[in-house]
Amino acid sequence: DVKPTFKDGSFERYLAKNLRYPANATFEGSVDVHLVIKEDGKVISMFTIGMGKELHDAISGTIWKTQGKWNPGKVDGQPVPVSRTIKILFVIEGSANKPSAEDLKSADVVVTKYK
Repeated sequence: DVKPTFKDGSFERYLAKNLRYPANATFEGSVDVHLVIKEDGKVISMFTIGMGKELHDAISGTIWKTQGKWNPGKVDGQPVPVSRTIKILFVIEGSANKPSAEDLKSADVVVTKYK
């Protein structure tokens, strides 16, 4: 009935402010991040699909810092684990691989690396 909410405001804004494109990463494109917010507001699992180790580590580190900063989802007034998916688009400024308008529109967060 009630979706989990991030206690510090918009989770997307938190990611945009805190997630940094690793200097040695070359991946461009979108990444789906799947997380499960437990009944106590902790993130209990996270899966990222489609990028290298550098970005995986950057995303993992940023998300794990949100432990305990979630209001849990509820069904019939009772806290329950709820999954959530966030789409992050990684773009390298000046690259030949320009993101499509559809990619930009569907992304929850865009992280840009400047050359």
